[in-house]
Amino acid sequence: MCVPSIKENSPLFKTVIVTLLFPLLFLAGCSIMRGAKTGGIPDASLVINKYIDATGGRAAHDAVMNRVTKGRFTIEGQAITGEMTIYVARPAKMCMVIESAQFGAIEQGIDKNGIVWEITPFSEPRIAEEKERVATIRDSRLDKFTAWSEIYKKTVCAGIDSVGGHSCYRLEAESPDGEIQTFFFDRNSGLLVKTEATIYHPQGTFLVETYYDDYRTVDGVGVAYSLKIIVMDQERILTVKKIQHNVELEGGLFDLPPEIETLLREKR
Repeated sequence: MCVPSIKENSPLFKTVIVTLLFPLLFLAGCSIMRGAKTGGIPDASLVINKYIDATGGRAAHDAVMNRVTKGRFTIEGQAITGEMTIYVARPAKMCMVIESAQFGAIEQGIDKNGIVWEITPFSEPRIAEEKERVATIRDSRLDKFTAWSEIYKKTVCAGIDSVGGHSCYRLEAESPDGEIQTFFFDRNSGLLVKTEATIYHPQGTFLVETYYDDYRTVDGVGVAYSLKIIVMDQERILTVKKIQHNVELEGGLFDLPPEIETLLREKR
């Protein structure tokens, strides 16, 4: 794995530290492909279905057409804090705005055509390349678990691990493009407590660990309100303040900003 050397407090460091807040945030929010079933390890489909049931059931998940998440984040050791608002709508549209007194505003999004874009004060506006684009769209889906078989071609329950005092089943899921994500589900509660995944960014490839806690029920769906994201040995703590489902969203919310429209015309 390529992890670039980046000096702390440099513009590049801040770009990576802040913009990697989004990936995997929505993993905590069907029948699936065949998995292992040996030595007391259950089939992966049973683990996923237990998670769906533990967080409200398939009908409750399927009823969520859009989600608005408001929260506050802190980057440990960097004296960086800020507010975050994320809008997600089916099938995979997203708009995120991060605002901080330390660095200003960052915007990221996915439009109706699957174009993934980013505008930050640290670099020029950009459109994500294919690997990053596919991963961002995959992790933005509200039906991540109920439509598991559409997203992953193979899932194996690979063993039992301990995560923060939780005895967990470890699921390894392979997407059609060959990417592997690892999910850790509490054996007792069925809840997702950790994920591991590779994130692609213009500045390099990064391993990201995300820990989920403080599950609360919103419109019948269990959602984690506390997340710890570790990347490049840095911790980001995201505390969710409010989650709303099926709200009337502003028209044009997921449209491309003018800067990205200009980039798109140039690429064409």
